[in-house]
Amino acid sequence: MTTNNDLELLALGFRMDEALAVCRKAIAALPEDMSVKDEFAAIEAATAPVEAIVSDILAMTAHTAAGKDVQLSARLWLEH
Repeated sequence: MTTNNDLELLALGFRMDEALAVCRKAIAALPEDMSVKDEFAAIEAATAPVEAIVSDILAMTAHTAAGKDVQLSARLWLEH
């Protein structure tokens, strides 16, 4: 049985996947001749939406295997 919390976790997991896809595209599109400072700032900006979603995911309590899988994915992203 999926609880309301886990339904929300699954929705956040979907949003995280979408945000990751956008993040990866943004990083891949960075010009190679950027300064290190500008590249760092661009990567921080690209990852910020993912980090916000991950924070929301990890602040919740999972009750089902599916919810726990979403939280595991979020934790693994933090370790990248």
